[in-house]
Amino acid sequence: VETAIYRYVRGELPGRGRRRNKAHISSHIQIIKLSQKVRREAHRMKGLIRFRQTSEDQFMALIAPRYDVLPLVRRHFESRFADQAWIIYDTQRNYGLSYNRHETRELRFDHAIKEAVTGDDIADERLYRRLWQRYFTAVNITQRNNPKLHLRQLPRRYWRYLPEKQL
Repeated sequence: VETAIYRYVRGELPGRGRRRNKAHISSHIQIIKLSQKVRREAHRMKGLIRFRQTSEDQFMALIAPRYDVLPLVRRHFESRFADQAWIIYDTQRNYGLSYNRHETRELRFDHAIKEAVTGDDIADERLYRRLWQRYFTAVNITQRNNPKLHLRQLPRRYWRYLPEKQL
């Protein structure tokens, strides 16, 4: 990725004659494809992030996206859940976003604090998780089961943090 960005920027600098060679065009195509993948991942995260209620009346979601999409989904969650305090934490990159009903800040945990925050479930949260699982099994029509389509729409790498997959 870095090499493709370097080649593209080098080809766009003034004084280079603005010549278009194969390396410049291929690096441009690589950057476009990568940006599409990142946008798709951010769009998926908007629909696949599941919050869990913690004991401090705060909602926490753990994610492990392939790309760093937290800056891209921040505004969506600020407007969608403006009346709640929430944390979205990227376990791949060890940082997250914390919203306190007024502003969003970047935060970092060490492993012990993350386990302590995510480990405590309150009774309502367990009920919500059970209800979510019951809903998922109720809307599933076994005669129309299409595992290939299901895996294409919801890849296995997202299943770790989805309550409906924790049956």
